[in-house]
Amino acid sequence: MAEMLSVVVGGLLAVGGGGTMQWYLNKIQRENEDKRQRAIKFEELVSAIYEYDHWLMTYRNIHTFGSDDTETPTPFAKIQAITLIYFPEHLEKVKELQNIANDYIVWIHNAAVKRLAKDNSIQEGFKDVYQTYAAAHHELLKDLSEFSKRVFK
Repeated sequence: MAEMLSVVVGGLLAVGGGGTMQWYLNKIQRENEDKRQRAIKFEELVSAIYEYDHWLMTYRNIHTFGSDDTETPTPFAKIQAITLIYFPEHLEKVKELQNIANDYIVWIHNAAVKRLAKDNSIQEGFKDVYQTYAAAHHELLKDLSEFSKRVFK
């Protein structure tokens, strides 16, 4: 009877240990996959921020100078979506960039009106509005760089 009990207990320990080990390995695998997915989304976020910077430059050239570049939709929605879903800790900096970029877009529209009215002062105020935007853009990228060093070592 004692032998039977030791066989049953040993079998239960083996099955329990194997099941626990499988659960643990699956948990580690899921965590690694989540981390890999988050790293991919982080790369997409940084890329979208640079795309937005390029979009603003193109938008300015089209509206302020009458460039025949093709106007495309703003990539800012992509920045917001990735930030909301994967990196909500950066949402305030993204909102700050958006607010400052909106001021830049207003300046672009005002410059476009001046250009159409043949007003030679279309560059007036550009330096201030652009420097403010560039500082916010730089600050967001700096925060993301520091975050990357902490999280994706």
